[in-house]
Amino acid sequence: SGSQTFAFAAVNLALAQFELREDDEALRSLKALLARYAEAFPDARAAYALILWDKGERVQAESEWDRATTADPRYRSMEWVTNFRRWPPRLRSCLARFGETTGVKVK
Repeated sequence: SGSQTFAFAAVNLALAQFELREDDEALRSLKALLARYAEAFPDARAAYALILWDKGERVQAESEWDRATTADPRYRSMEWVTNFRRWPPRLRSCLARFGETTGVKVK
């Protein structure tokens, strides 16, 4: 549907903002998407969780990550976020560090 296409484009914009170190803008964009699409959007929630974690908001980040990966466990796969979802390098780096320091399995 059109709103879903818009939502995915909005997530991609937020990922680009994060890659360009516009972290606060990326977080605002993702938070707004999650307010609108709540449980239906693990893509936005996974990115939101990792950006929160990168900013030091560890407890909230891990909670958001659990919600995202319960809905869609593919976000635990570095291969999937790299080759299929095509996350940018900075977010993939966050995922790798998140997995190393939290005990979350990232394969």
